[in-house]
Amino acid sequence: MEKADKFKYSIELKGMEEKPDGTVEFDEGVMVLQTFKSLKVEALRVWLPYGKWVCDGGREVLFNRDYSPIWQKTNGGNPSLADMGEWVENIIETIHYYGDSTAPWLNDQTLKNCLDKLGEFGVSDERYIPHNFIPDN
Repeated sequence: MEKADKFKYSIELKGMEEKPDGTVEFDEGVMVLQTFKSLKVEALRVWLPYGKWVCDGGREVLFNRDYSPIWQKTNGGNPSLADMGEWVENIIETIHYYGDSTAPWLNDQTLKNCLDKLGEFGVSDERYIPHNFIPDN
């Protein structure tokens, strides 16, 4: 098996049991697990809402943990992808959905709440919902 195949296979394993120190035993497993966890955290930081800006004129913008806009809608209309490089102006209210100690990659309830917020906002496009990280339980 090529190294790339091992990496792919390792990531696709479901129900991996971690040791108390956070490691898993399989070929090159510790490195792969850490890489996988980093990828998971990065995906959640980018695609889950950290909060919402309410702007003058009825615009609402969900923003990610890096304060980049991810979804927007105006006057309760349908959501659309936001320009992640935009500097959002005319913010009249900022709502945060979680704090550093309850980040969705650390807390299953926060993860569920963030996914619920996407649904409440009207986001239903599976391509943009990190459903691979929904806990099984």
